[in-house]
Amino acid sequence: MHFIDEEWQIHSLLLDFVCFKTPHDGEHVKRHLEESLAKWGIKDEAVAVTTDNGAEMIRVMQLFRSSLEQDCVHVRCLAHIANIAVKAK
Repeated sequence: MHFIDEEWQIHSLLLDFVCFKTPHDGEHVKRHLEESLAKWGIKDEAVAVTTDNGAEMIRVMQLFRSSLEQDCVHVRCLAHIANIAVKAK
């Protein structure tokens, strides 16, 4: 997570690291994402989430965004996009 505090200082934090014992389908990943954000009390404050471009992550974000009261931008990782483009050549 990245945020700017009251003094305009940028901060970066790792909110959670989850071991998946369940399938990596959209519903399970969404549930873990919501649980991690809920632990910090920030689920309804998420304005953007960055993921890779895998089909399941696109599904996760569709499910996650539909569960929120406000909009949340799905940012697709540029490094992942570049990596896919390079491997395709």
